[in-house]
Amino acid sequence: MLKIPTEGGELKVPADKLVTALVTLLDGLGDFVVTIGKIETEYPNLIEGMRNVSSNPLLLQQFTESLKPEVLQIFLIILLRLMRISPDLNELTTISTEKKVALGNEIKNISNLVRKLETKLKEG
Repeated sequence: MLKIPTEGGELKVPADKLVTALVTLLDGLGDFVVTIGKIETEYPNLIEGMRNVSSNPLLLQQFTESLKPEVLQIFLIILLRLMRISPDLNELTTISTEKKVALGNEIKNISNLVRKLETKLKEG
């Protein structure tokens, strides 16, 4: 049993549970970093380009002007939902456990919307 001091008092954790949690965190982080690397390999500068479009109103306007109304609607919903969760993403290590779970679920919901957007774009 490990005794770990925290701001909320001493935390008693079985060593094997701590190691299991660490393995889970490292596996998830590793998957995330590998995914970014694969995306950057397949599409060099894509992440930078997405950042530029999202932070430049003129580029965003040019991009959205080319979209059909039903595609634009999905895109705007995604954009607004991403803007809504952005503060929590920036504070990921300090938000409550409940907020982390809710944030993770919202990210997955947004991902489903992005899949829907992808389908609409492929349809032309």
